[in-house]
Amino acid sequence: MKKLIVAMLVLALALSAASAGVNFSGNLEAGYAFQYNHKTDSWTNHIMGEDGEDTNTTQLDLSIGDDDGIWQVNIEANPTLNDDGAVSGDISVDLAKSFAAINNSETDWTAKLSLNVMDRVTALRAYSMEKSLDRIRTAEAGVWASLNLGYSDWIELQIAGSPATAAVTDEVNQIKENEGDFLVSALVRPLDGLAISAGYVLKGDAKDSGSDYGTDNYAGGLVAASADINVGELAGLDFSFGVGLSEKYDIEGKNNIFAAAVYGGFDPVSFTLQYGLKSYNTADDEHFMYAAVDVTAVENMLLDLYFGAYNAAEFADSWYIGGDIGYTLANVTYKLGVEYGAGTSFNYNDSYYKTDNSGAGLWIVPSIAVAW
Repeated sequence: MKKLIVAMLVLALALSAASAGVNFSGNLEAGYAFQYNHKTDSWTNHIMGEDGEDTNTTQLDLSIGDDDGIWQVNIEANPTLNDDGAVSGDISVDLAKSFAAINNSETDWTAKLSLNVMDRVTALRAYSMEKSLDRIRTAEAGVWASLNLGYSDWIELQIAGSPATAAVTDEVNQIKENEGDFLVSALVRPLDGLAISAGYVLKGDAKDSGSDYGTDNYAGGLVAASADINVGELAGLDFSFGVGLSEKYDIEGKNNIFAAAVYGGFDPVSFTLQYGLKSYNTADDEHFMYAAVDVTAVENMLLDLYFGAYNAAEFADSWYIGGDIGYTLANVTYKLGVEYGAGTSFNYNDSYYKTDNSGAGLWIVPSIAVAW
């Protein structure tokens, strides 16, 4: 697989020779997490990366693309000092913009062809809910191909999938076996402030976003839809105020997840309120709650507070409260996060809140992130 990543970089350099300019961007985040688990009455220390506790540790995200948006290469890596450093890469080429560049013209059409190596393809969505309650996506293994067709910001159609492929597990490549999958989704923005999406994945990741009750490895099909209605933007107001809605259904397991959000903002604060109803085929319903306030009064300063519960029906066992404070100086963000979770953590651990050895208790998390 690393040979494939090198080939992608070579292709990127070749494409850059024919482009007006090349842009490099990326980020790297790392830190420590000190946790006191009140369920086990013990302190534990964790390495904290971009994707939470002990996961994607010091993940490096690198994006390389041309000024005209014709091509882009994304590299995701967990750099280590040996051959165990995991690397995945994506490459995309916009065919419509390529033909327009040949004719020295511009176009509002897009026809982006992409290959995703050891990565997931996520369906388009109008509004993204906390804990990804609305998300459907493919599994992680294999090489995925996708085609995104669109016109301006008005409409986008996504078709993606992969045939069943065998695992590659030699000394250099570590690509897992892929059973094959198919995903299709669409996103429409008929008006400024209004967006609607819908998607379907044939198998998908059944354990994604808590929809794995009553399923076996794959969900046998996931369907999802979402809408974002920003009243402030529709009315041409100077502040944002909107509603987000989503629905996700697991066909085989017959699990249903509905979520609704209210959000708004103006200098110097913004807020989000969210409710999610998880209706399971083989378990009791759960009522997810989340509320957050972000303060934007000071430039380059990060200050947010959040509160909620994984299940309001069992509030005493599942509530959490936390916040972050930080400051960005010369593209470097210094941040301190503090949280307490009765059953598990919201920001730092995704374990089920009823699990004894989980992310429950107090978390103190200093971290540093570099962006370029």
